[in-house]
Order: sequence, then C-alpha cells, then structure tokens
Amino acid sequence: MSGDLDARALKGLAGKRLLLVNKRNRPLSVALPTDFTADHVAMVAAGVSLDTAKWQGETLTLPPFAVATVLGK
Repeated sequence: MSGDLDARALKGLAGKRLLLVNKRNRPLSVALPTDFTADHVAMVAAGVSLDTAKWQGETLTLPPFAVATVLGK
C-alpha cells in the first residue's frame, strides 16, 4: 500500500470484495489479485461513470479521488 492508494479486503456472506480508494488528484493503475476481476467493479468518481472506467486484464485504472469495489471469486 502506498500513500496514493488505500485498499481493504473484506470477506462476508456475499463473498470477497476489495475496496480501493485513490487519494490523489491523478489517475492510478492498480494490479488486481487473481481472485478479483475487473468485470465486477462498482466505482464512484467525479464525472466518471462505470461505463467509462478503464481496466485491462488484471489492471484497473482509478480516476482521481475514485472509490471502487471489486468483487472476488
């Protein structure tokens, strides 16, 4: 974990989730663990909808100050 990103892993009845918070005013790329897929992402960011969120393979790009939840397998 760096000063740019806060990350928390959660496990409950609904399965595993990864909470990601980009604390900087710039995009941040995050390599997702293999148990998580960018196919199942919920994101909140100023001026950005989930449809425009960018991910490629195991890497998710968080917009500035974004908060995202990634579902695990």
